[in-house]
Amino acid sequence: PMAAAGAASFKMGADFEQAMGKMEVVFEENSKVIERWAENSLEDFGLARNTAIQMVGDFGALFKGMGISLHHTEEWSKTLVERTMDLANFYDTTIDETIRSLETIVTGQTEPLRRFGINMTQATLQEYAYSKGIRKRIQDMTEAEKVQLRYNFVIEKTNIAVGTTARESDTATGQLNKFRESLKELALS
Repeated sequence: PMAAAGAASFKMGADFEQAMGKMEVVFEENSKVIERWAENSLEDFGLARNTAIQMVGDFGALFKGMGISLHHTEEWSKTLVERTMDLANFYDTTIDETIRSLETIVTGQTEPLRRFGINMTQATLQEYAYSKGIRKRIQDMTEAEKVQLRYNFVIEKTNIAVGTTARESDTATGQLNKFRESLKELALS
């Protein structure tokens, strides 16, 4: 058991180093801001620091790959990480399932978001764009414009879940989730 715990701790440490490296590449000169943001992630939004760093790096890489500005990449990635736990708790899904669903902001897939009551079809996106004063047709938008539109749409549609993690922090489920993430923090100490 001791050897297994040591091996698991070593793997978590290696995974954290890899996540930090990715985060530094994605966020460049803003990586220190991301590190400070993640320092209290367990208390602020229920995720271990290493989990938050890994997730923000993954979201950031997707946005950066689509040509989104560094400022928006940082802002959007942090928001999606924070939103992940609220959605997972509100809809009783896993963190991984929630992440895969939120990644569709970049890919444009519609099916994974239906789990969260979001119908992100071309028609609903076009209607949303018009309601926001955007007169450009979706098919005439750049990929970066489409990603921004989908991001704004999903963030607006998931506002119902905001604060769920904080509201449920004293429940048995909330305590169990925090305990799981605390173990990840402990492994890196």
